[in-house]
Amino acid sequence: MLISPEITKKVGEKNFMSGENEPIYKYEKRLDSLKAARQYMGAAIIAYDQGKITSEKLSTLSTAINTLIRALEKGDIERRMEELEELLEEKRRFTA
Repeated sequence: MLISPEITKKVGEKNFMSGENEPIYKYEKRLDSLKAARQYMGAAIIAYDQGKITSEKLSTLSTAINTLIRALEKGDIERRMEELEELLEEKRRFTA
């Protein structure tokens, strides 16, 4: 998933004219890992603290990023379970 400056602008477009809805990053940010999602959330908090985005935009981004983090965590757990199942199946073949 890529987050571009245009997307972050649109999240709070009605307030964009006030100058308080600048993009979080000036370049595209790939959000395909837990680390990247957490970094993006940290950047959003800093942008809010610096007055670059509104509290409404921060709230919207927080909800979206938390949803993404949960999905990434679930995907990681599913991947680990599949690896364990493969190891168990392999062990069964050698002991049978």
